[in-house]
Amino acid sequence: LIGAVDIEIPEALMSSEVENLKAQTLQKMGGIETADSNLLPNDLFEDQAKKRVVLGLILGEVIKEQGIKPDPKKVRTSVEELASTYESPDEVVNWYYGNQDQLAAIESTVVEDEVFDFILGEAKVIDKKMNYEDAIKPDENKPNEV
Repeated sequence: LIGAVDIEIPEALMSSEVENLKAQTLQKMGGIETADSNLLPNDLFEDQAKKRVVLGLILGEVIKEQGIKPDPKKVRTSVEELASTYESPDEVVNWYYGNQDQLAAIESTVVEDEVFDFILGEAKVIDKKMNYEDAIKPDENKPNEV
């Protein structure tokens, strides 16, 4: 989708996403919360930030145009699946439903799944026979097909 859509990326979103990625990287490096994110150059994160911002804008537009909302049954199923890995699943389910931020995160995941299901349902799939080397090395001269 990213290659198929020509979209102008707001600089504020790009800057924000670069900073988010820098913060995540610092955290992964041992939880260095006091480290200055300016120690990491922005250009290391710009490609990934661009992909994430564009994908977020595309998903947001699909959600808006299609009126996609989280299905309460799917949310409940997701919460119950997460809770099943704990010793007291009922307590975990109650905790999710008592914590709006955590429940919103689950609802967001459910909406993303529904968006991907919609996109896959609309996609035109073309089978193409190729060898392994060609499959793992995309042709950079061709635009991505959706």
